[in-house]
Amino acid sequence: MLTQRRLRGTKLGGLVIVALIGFCFCLAALSWLFDRGAEDVTATEQSDQAPLRSTFDLSTHSPFSHLWTANNLSKTEPQDGEVHMAAHDGHLFLLGDTGYAVTQIDTASGEGSRGYLRYRAPYSARASTLHINSGVLLIGFYGTQKIGGEIAWGAGKIVALDAPSGELFWETKIPGARSITTMNACGETIGVNGSFTANDYVLELKTGAILRETEQSRDSFIRFIDQDTIYKVSEDSPLAAYRTSDQALLWSVPFQKPIYQPILCKGDLLFIRTYKSDQVGTVYAVQRATGEIKWEVSSVTSNVDVYEGHAFFFTTDKKLLAVDTASGEIDGEIQFDYPMGDFNDPKNAYTVAADEDLVFVYFHSSDQLFAFKLNQDGGD
Repeated sequence: MLTQRRLRGTKLGGLVIVALIGFCFCLAALSWLFDRGAEDVTATEQSDQAPLRSTFDLSTHSPFSHLWTANNLSKTEPQDGEVHMAAHDGHLFLLGDTGYAVTQIDTASGEGSRGYLRYRAPYSARASTLHINSGVLLIGFYGTQKIGGEIAWGAGKIVALDAPSGELFWETKIPGARSITTMNACGETIGVNGSFTANDYVLELKTGAILRETEQSRDSFIRFIDQDTIYKVSEDSPLAAYRTSDQALLWSVPFQKPIYQPILCKGDLLFIRTYKSDQVGTVYAVQRATGEIKWEVSSVTSNVDVYEGHAFFFTTDKKLLAVDTASGEIDGEIQFDYPMGDFNDPKNAYTVAADEDLVFVYFHSSDQLFAFKLNQDGGD
């Protein structure tokens, strides 16, 4: 009996030794693999290959002059009606993943000067879109989102800051909205389109108070209210204006594609860019009083921004255009080269912002920000 126990013990000990040897071998193999991976990454990091960058060409008589180019600022990809950059009163604001919801860019140098709304936890709600109206920086945030494989539940919200200083004005949650898709700020109100919410919301710009809550329908939803007029859009794509007092239809304009991006109110015109941020659409200038289409430009790949008589946007032929808002004539253009692949690929995105005589272009795929000056006299 004792001999059998010794034999069993010897066999068991041998099995343990074999298992330990196998375990050590596996550890060595895994260590070798991880070390190779680290070496490969290091070798890649030390590669002399330069990153692909976009370039541009200014003709001799171009009204544009180049100010600066900044690289590696932030990597984002606008969806639906989101806009990730805006400018106002000498300040440029960029949505991103720098640890802050928004980075203020120095317009003189292109360097990030300060951050607004720090992300203080891994599962903090991320910013989705921004807009500026009357010096108020409006930032839309996701509610329900997936971060690091985890789903965080909540309502989308809008935070309003003083654009120059970053001082908090107000914060308003939009009930039922998983995210803020589009904000339309015109006059003293903000129209909010939130994903999966059952209602339209109109907020007061000054306080963030919800002024109007209307059940959404396939027929139409409110984009914004300006004084005595309510502007609505619908899924079959017309834009319609109604009198606030009695809901009487004032005019309606059918478009070929739906409207996702913000409608800009500038003087007596509305500027509309059809379809989603990551798809090709058309820019329209529409008379606010009558709904008359003053002019239109097709094959647009970016958002549209307007300042002091010019509308700025990108087209599928890789050109930044400056279009006279009154006539629709092209006053200037910049030809870009795009080596990252198909310029019109929906995965690529371009955002434009204008302020005074400056226009900014952000290439999301190559992470480049360009600054130009539009010389009103037609040259440098």
